[in-house]
Amino acid sequence: MLEAARGKAHVVIELKYYGHDQQLEQRIVDIVEQTGMADEVAMMSLGVDGVITDEPALAREVIAERADLNPAERLLMHMAILFGQPEPREHYRDESP
Repeated sequence: MLEAARGKAHVVIELKYYGHDQQLEQRIVDIVEQTGMADEVAMMSLGVDGVITDEPALAREVIAERADLNPAERLLMHMAILFGQPEPREHYRDESP
């Protein structure tokens, strides 16, 4: 896919984990570097370069709330999520998570 996109379009690589992916990030970095396309890809792992959502009002609300957090508060929030602290669920018009 990278070779087909070379010079024509930038590629967004979204990493998905299914519990058996060994060193997935490193394998992807190796492939991207081997093809010489580091300047033509973006990865979706930690941090945000863009947001795709069907709930833009909720996204704006979350961004606004978290904009005022200091680094320690951001770290605590991230750690809580990593250790399984459930995030509050929103009520959706359908069965979306």
